[in-house]
This record gives sequence, C-alpha cells and structure tokens, in this order.
Amino acid sequence: MLHHVRNLWGRWVLMSLSLWVGGSLYAATGDGLFDLNLWDRSRQLNLDGQWLYMPGRFVEPQDFEDILDHDNQDIKVLKAGASIQDEAHASRFGTYILRLSHPQKLEEMAIFHGLYYSSAKSQVFCRNLPQRSLTLNLGQVGASANSSTPKLSTFAVQNLQELSSVMPCSELVIMLQVSSFHHSWAGMWLPPRLGLRAEFQDFIQQQDRSYAFILGILLFVSFYAGSFALRRRQERSALYVSLGAMLLGLRIACLFRAAQSAEGSSPWVWQIENLFIYGAGYLVPYLSLKSLKYFLPGTHLSQKAERLLDGLAVTIIMIQLLTPVRFWTEYAGAFLLFGVACVLIVFHYLIQALRRHTPKVWPHVLGVIFAFSGMVLEMLVVYRVIDYLPLNISGYGSAIWISLQLQLSAQRFADALEKSEYLSRHLQDEVQKQTEKLRELNRYIAENVLRRFLPPTVVADIVAGKRTLDEKARTLEITVLFADLCNFTRLSAQEGPERTAHVLNGFLVQMTETVFAYNGTIDKFLGDGVLVLFGAPEVMDLHAQAEAAWRCATEMQEALQRLNKTWQAEGWPAVEMRIGIHCGSAFVGSFGGPMRSDYTAIGDTVNLASRIQSVAEPNQILMSEEMARHLPQRAKTRNGSYQLKGIRDAQVLYQLRPWTENTAISQKKSS
Repeated sequence: MLHHVRNLWGRWVLMSLSLWVGGSLYAATGDGLFDLNLWDRSRQLNLDGQWLYMPGRFVEPQDFEDILDHDNQDIKVLKAGASIQDEAHASRFGTYILRLSHPQKLEEMAIFHGLYYSSAKSQVFCRNLPQRSLTLNLGQVGASANSSTPKLSTFAVQNLQELSSVMPCSELVIMLQVSSFHHSWAGMWLPPRLGLRAEFQDFIQQQDRSYAFILGILLFVSFYAGSFALRRRQERSALYVSLGAMLLGLRIACLFRAAQSAEGSSPWVWQIENLFIYGAGYLVPYLSLKSLKYFLPGTHLSQKAERLLDGLAVTIIMIQLLTPVRFWTEYAGAFLLFGVACVLIVFHYLIQALRRHTPKVWPHVLGVIFAFSGMVLEMLVVYRVIDYLPLNISGYGSAIWISLQLQLSAQRFADALEKSEYLSRHLQDEVQKQTEKLRELNRYIAENVLRRFLPPTVVADIVAGKRTLDEKARTLEITVLFADLCNFTRLSAQEGPERTAHVLNGFLVQMTETVFAYNGTIDKFLGDGVLVLFGAPEVMDLHAQAEAAWRCATEMQEALQRLNKTWQAEGWPAVEMRIGIHCGSAFVGSFGGPMRSDYTAIGDTVNLASRIQSVAEPNQILMSEEMARHLPQRAKTRNGSYQLKGIRDAQVLYQLRPWTENTAISQKKSS
C-alpha cells in the first residue's frame, strides 16, 4: 500500500513538473500547423506554436474550410501565450485555431486546457468529418459581457477517445472560442497541451484532492482558532489567525468550485470569487502582521504605522467591493505588493527577535518562508513569468503558516488555562500572599510616609481603615503654630550647602518629634520653618488645643537650645527661632486631585498666625488675643497692639511664657 501511494505521489510530482516546464517545442511546422510525426510521444506536447486567430468572430467547425483562404484579412497568425493575450485585449472575444497533422492513437490522447478568468468553448474534430466535433464548455462564451459567463483560473481535460473511430484522420483541428470581458488579465495564458489522457486525469484528481485537503486544514484551523478567540476575547491573536484561515479557505473553495463547475459564474458570484481570490493574497499577511505583537513581545508597529496599514487595507477592500472586477484587476499587482510588504515587515521583526534570542521565534520564521515563497510564485504567475503553480504551492505555503500560528495561539491559550487552573487550585494561598503584600505595603506607607507628617494616633487610624487620607475639606476650629528660624538664609549662604543641609535636617527632625509628642499635625515645611496644626485631622476642643500648642512651643524652644549646643561644638553659629500662634476657624482637608493632593488648612486663621510669627522677637513666642483667652493669666503677658501686614484692624498680642508644671496646676485650679 505504501509503495502504491509513493508511486502515485511520484507520478503527480513528475506530471506537475512536466506541466510547469513544458513539453517539446519542435513539432511546429508552419502557420497554425503541428506535424505529430515529429513529436516525441514520451513527453507532453506544448501547443505553443503558430495559432490562427479570428478576432471578434466565433468560428464553427463547418466554417473551417472557408477561413483557410489566406486572402481573408481577418486571420492573424499569433504565437500562443502572451501575444494571444495582448491581441485578445483589442476584441475581447475571438477564435483560435490550430491544426495537428498525422494524429495517432487518439483513444489514449487528451488535450489539457489552462485558461485564466475567461470563458471558452473548445471544439476538436477531424478535418474530414467536422460534424463529429468534440465540445468542451468552460463557462459560456459570448460576444459581450452580458452574453458570457466567466470561469476562474482552471484546468480541464478534453478526451479524444471518441475521435479514434474516425479513420482515417489525417488532420486534427482545435477551435478554441474565448471571450474575456470580465477580467483585465483574462485569456489563454497557458497554451493547451497534448498528452496521455491518464496522466492528465490523474493530475486533475490529485489537484482536486489537494484542494480538498488544504480546505479541510484551513476550516479546522479557522474554527479551532475561533473557539480560542471566543474564550479569550482580551487577546486578538486567535481572532486574526481564525480570519486568516477563513480567507484562505474561501479562496481555496472558490478555486475548487471553479474546477468542478463548467457553467461559469454569475456577475455577483464572479465579484465574490475574485474578492476572495485576491483578498487572501494581501489580507492574510496583513492579519499575520497584526497578530505578531501578541506572539512576539516588542515586535509591534508604531501607532501611526499601524493606522496607515489599516487604512490601506480598508481602502483596497472598498475598491474591490465597489468597482467591477475588470477595473480593479488592472492594479492586482499592487494588492499583492501590499501583501509582500506586510511579509517583509514580518521578516524584519523576526530578524530582530532572532537577534534578541526570543523564544518560539523559529515557527514564525519557517511559516513566513513557506508563505512568502508561495506569494512570490503567485506574483510570477500574475506577471506571466511562469505559466501556473504546480502542486498548489501557494495554498500549501499559506496553510503551513496559518497552522504554525494556530499552534502558537493554542500554546498561549494552554498556558493561560494552566495558569487559571493553578490559581483556582491555589486561590486561597494566593489571596493570603497578596493580602500579606498589602499589609507590608500598608506598613511601609505608615512607617516611611505617613508618620513623617501625621501624629502616630492618626497614622494608626489610617492603617486600621478608620480614617482616609482624602478626607473631604470642612470647616474646623483649629490652632495654628508657625515656627521660623531667624536669619537662617544669611547663615546658610556663609556656611555652604552641605553644612546647611546637615543643620536643617537635624532641626526638622527634632521639631517633628516634638510636634508629634503633643498630637500636632505638620501641615508643611517652609524652608527653615514649620507650619503645625492642632485639632485637625484629630479633633480636639479649643482648651486642649491651646494647652498642646503651649507645651509644644515651649518644648520646641528648649529643643533648639539643645541643638545649638551641638551645632556650636561643630562650629555652627547659634540660631534663634520665632513662634506665632493663633486659633480660629479654617477650611481643612485634602486639596488637589488623584495625581497629587495635599492635606492642609486655608483661611484667615492661618494667615494671621503667619503674621504674628513675623513680628515676634528672636526666641519669643507671640500669640493672638483669641489664643490667650484659653490660657491662664500666669501663662501670658500682654505685649502690645500691633498693626500686622495685610490685616486691617490692629491686633493685641500676648507673649507666651514657657510652660511649667506649676503653671499647669494653677490653670487646672482656676478652671
């Protein structure tokens, strides 16, 4: 059985190559005449000698003797192939005639026809008995587009067995009526061939089987990839593979239908057939390029280039849909060049992937090589460099490419499914891991960010979820403390940036610890100054705020004295600090947006505290009259009336005495 299959395959390959290369070229003896006595019957005879051509006229067998008169000016003598195609453009229909003298063993012989996008009627007869002609219809010939129905590129075998009974048959005549109104490249590109009927029929059968085989593969790939696309809609690679396989399958189906049907196509079927035939040539490489970015990371086009390719693809599709086939097939080569350009871009990205040693790149390389080889051969057919493609090379190459993409898409789907199954099995463990990561993140935020600005009790509430950072701004009664170093800018210019940074960091660290010790909130650092809030975000009554601000201000001055001793030992001059305090209503909360926000207080209360600080003497703590009302008499001394900058009314300010235990006891007794 295997030996039999090998023999059939070998015969098919030999037949295909013989059709491709062509048979003997030395049997032609004159205008429109072949002498078969000169034919080497071991090879097929390529009938590309001198044909008689009658443009604009359909000649029937009974008219043959009349047209042999060379005085008839309508007869042209043409070589088959390109010259017949060029001449056919002028009339769009006509009759080609070829004579074969000394035919023998006709019961074994057949004529193999290869016509492209046209309709034809082949009549073969013995010259001495024209009424017994053999007729083969390929579509319906006519003198106009309305009266003819074309066929796609197709092969057909015309058996000569019935003519073997006509004896003697001194001369065999082939009359081929062809009309080509529907396609710009239509005509008899491939001259007929004479050979053994069995070889031709075997080739046609193998060709049909190859169509069916490729079509089956492509349908399987399309539906299989489509199922992936439905289940993983967030990734379009499987969708592109499914569409590419579907387009190739429709192309093969149209070719297969043309091979099985002799009637030709109606106008709307003709439009659809050519749409799929040509559309697959450029859309499959385009879709493969689109899917490449999912298979190989880092290989996608820029957004501008991708939009350009999308626009070109849509434009070509619209041209094919809205214009007649004969119009846009004038530019069919440009469509295929678009497909070749897409393949070349894919090659470029694959080379980059190979240089980066990207995994799984070799299946793409092999697939593109197969597909590109088929496309190049197809373009050679379009431009008539070769007659046609043997073995359905173009279809096999594209099918291999699509199948390799399906394999990669299936692998991606399997990996995603495996990950999904793993997560479902280990969901609880993963949730615990992620929860622990969130806890670590919360701890990090609390320990490294929030604690730098907010009191420890507030940070604890935020971490516990009792409070949020983006609290809506609201009006609160708060106490505002402004502290600022005197003449620090001048000193920093004298001492240099490194020493200044060292001293300033030490000052701010110490002030922060002091503020947090009394439940204050650092609104912001202002260079060498600090803005502190009491009563926000942690709400306190005004008496508690006043005492906390009093104690905090006292401790800040004492901490500065301790720092001065350390700095003076290091050679830094002693510095002094002014403090201003005021209490009242302010608008407090988070201001900003999702990208950047700030928790702060705004209003006259903040401005007045800043102005009080600006008129204080070095090492002095001044406070407003409102603040003084909440402190005992022994804690304050009236300092005078001040006209503060930006404040309309004069303000009575009090100097705050340092907090001591005795003063605090006296306050409690008086209250």
